Amino acid sequence: MIECPHSLYFFRGDVETFDMTQAVNTLNDWFIVPLGRPVIAPPKQKRNTIDIPGANGVLDLSNSLTHYPVFENREGTIDFAVLNDKPGYDWLTVYTKMMKFLQGNTVKMFLEDDPKFFYEGQVWVDDWDSRNDGTWSEVTLGYDLQPYRRSIYTSIDEWLWDPFNFETDVIQTTQFNAIRIDSDDWEEHDFTGLIDMMPVIPEFTVDTDDDQPMSAQLYNSDLKINWKDISLPEGTNTFYDCILCEATPESVVKMRFKGHGQLTIKFRSGRL
Repeated sequence: MIECPHSLYFFRGDVETFDMTQAVNTLNDWFIVPLGRPVIAPPKQKRNTIDIPGANGVLDLSNSLTHYPVFENREGTIDFAVLNDKPGYDWLTVYTKMMKFLQGNTVKMFLEDDPKFFYEGQVWVDDWDSRNDGTWSEVTLGYDLQPYRRSIYTSIDEWLWDPFNFETDVIQTTQFNAIRIDSDDWEEHDFTGLIDMMPVIPEFTVDTDDDQPMSAQLYNSDLKINWKDISLPEGTNTFYDCILCEATPESVVKMRFKGHGQLTIKFRSGRL
């Protein structure tokens, strides 16, 4: 495999674990290179404002329903040069491969510059410029991607020391995987700093010692959730009103548990 700074990697379909050697790569599979460092356009916030006659400015209700900002999709284009000196990679072969893989399909896209996070959405061949001066052709990829880039690891996946960033990354497995609960009184767990920005609905897997549900409570300062009661029966549970996120640097996210057994909390975090 040829290594090229700023390549893109693509997976198609319902992929949960990511082996980059199995991904489609813009250089190795299509023999195209970006004309500059790819930067995915930032998402715009969905705004909800009311203009009040006789008052200055507007009344901003953007976060009134959710208590956290919501965003539009990321939209933009990336320009590539189509290399001409690889046998069997004439413009029509490259064009056909790209069209077959991308058009009309949902993909998970990685930047080589940011390999621990992926974008999900649609990417397509937006334009092809075949030069008449003998230089390389240019191809433009358009994209419409979900606003948050998501971690390649879930909250219970194993993490590695080598790519670990002590300033921005968190060790999640010891916090969310196989938590032992063995008390009839509340055991409090502080998850602040471990959730990230994107609102997530976690999956709780409960293995109790006595076939009795565990009890839980959630506190989230950003969402104005003040020790919301949650019952956790045996098995795997999802509660659509149980949302974890850290929308601001001042976020506080805690949970309390009581009961007897083992608890795993699975989610995939994301950030802008």
